[in-house]
Amino acid sequence: MTQSQLLREDLGEGVCRLTLLNARQRNALTAALLGELVETFSSFPEVRAWLLRGEGERAFSAGYNLESLRHYEVQEPLPDELVNEALCAIEAHPAPSVALIHGFAYGAGLELAAACDFRISDTSGLFCMPPARLGLAYPLWGIRRLADLVGMGRARWMFLTGEEVEAAEALEWGLINGLEESVEGAREQAEGLCRKLAAGAPLAIGGMRESMRAYSTGRQTDVLTQERLRESRRLAYNSEDTREGRAAFLEKRAPRFRGC
Repeated sequence: MTQSQLLREDLGEGVCRLTLLNARQRNALTAALLGELVETFSSFPEVRAWLLRGEGERAFSAGYNLESLRHYEVQEPLPDELVNEALCAIEAHPAPSVALIHGFAYGAGLELAAACDFRISDTSGLFCMPPARLGLAYPLWGIRRLADLVGMGRARWMFLTGEEVEAAEALEWGLINGLEESVEGAREQAEGLCRKLAAGAPLAIGGMRESMRAYSTGRQTDVLTQERLRESRRLAYNSEDTREGRAAFLEKRAPRFRGC
């Protein structure tokens, strides 16, 4: 039986923590792990917030497992296509996600973090896009994910030079959203953010994330996309959660959203 490379834990209040279990290889991404990510994000629509982290003390993820490329066959899907399938599953889930970063976030590992809605790091966070030093041409969707966060100018610098960005500079660039001195501090901030996100109205959050995704991928003017987004807004407007939100506002209390 193949050992799982992904640990799923329920933290309560709708928050689910996923840990990449490949510390020996700095949590390098493999085809099997990427498949587990696709299956997980497709199987738990009830989750309200995701927390992603890497096992151990050395890395969030050092990128795609280059050792596996030795056995790559031309007729197989490109490794970056497997990465994109998994990251699209994360982005398509109605719930937001938070990456908790410690140590290396390189290549596809950095793209994994970029696919999350938020990124929290401690001071050991080290960010790098090394494809130019590996002889690899990175795909458009991966470049877009990074450029969405830091702008094309800085993305161009990261991809074409392959130089590392330390955590403090990553915060200035907007590559990460929060920075803590310690691992424990980063964990507390990330889990606190997940609980705050999970307390929001799921239909409203899911609808807004879908609109943001359409904008980011340039599909905001597509007629079918506009109609789907309109139906998403209509669903939220007519939901019990909208009535609960209005009532809670008028009664000056915290809302209790049920996702319906």
